[in-house]
Amino acid sequence: MWISKGSFLVLERDSFAGREAKIKRVYLAKLGTTADVISLESLASAKGSFQTMAKKLVLDLLDPKLGLAGDNFPPKWEGIAWGERGPGTISLACQRQRF
Repeated sequence: MWISKGSFLVLERDSFAGREAKIKRVYLAKLGTTADVISLESLASAKGSFQTMAKKLVLDLLDPKLGLAGDNFPPKWEGIAWGERGPGTISLACQRQRF
């Protein structure tokens, strides 16, 4: 989700549900001096190294302090948006169906 010029909130997740879930996190990612790789066909065949986006953990949804993890934790968190309460509040959406 776009936050400001060059800054985004990013969901990082695995595809596991319940107690098998290991990664369900929200990061603040910043472009900074990130390499523009849009013209490359593949990073695997590219020469040289590339500056990746910097990211900072904002929220770990599996943190025991939040009390969200457990048998009913959904596998696929798919969306993020600003919440109704204004700046500083985010809403997360999950999808339980498989396509």
